[in-house]
Amino acid sequence: MGVHDGPEYAIASIALIWRNKRRFDRTNEHGIQRHGRYWNKVRAESFDTTLLWVGYLGLSASVVILITIDPSLLVWLLILWAIVYWVRVHRNRKS
Repeated sequence: MGVHDGPEYAIASIALIWRNKRRFDRTNEHGIQRHGRYWNKVRAESFDTTLLWVGYLGLSASVVILITIDPSLLVWLLILWAIVYWVRVHRNRKS
């Protein structure tokens, strides 16, 4: 991690973990989210969407900052993306 990359990465990671924990806490044993009232659901989903955007934008900013600091990381990110894509394609073929 670069010197300037810490706050964006930390905030993004915390936002994504917090969002997932909130969704997990609302889910019952059947996988259904429970809300007391409709407006509670609207408020919860809106806040979860905000956390998701903060997380994605923060991680994207971290990646851009890392690539500007060390351009060779772009090659490694492309290799990682290709591996993830290959695994997803081949996992879905077996199903």
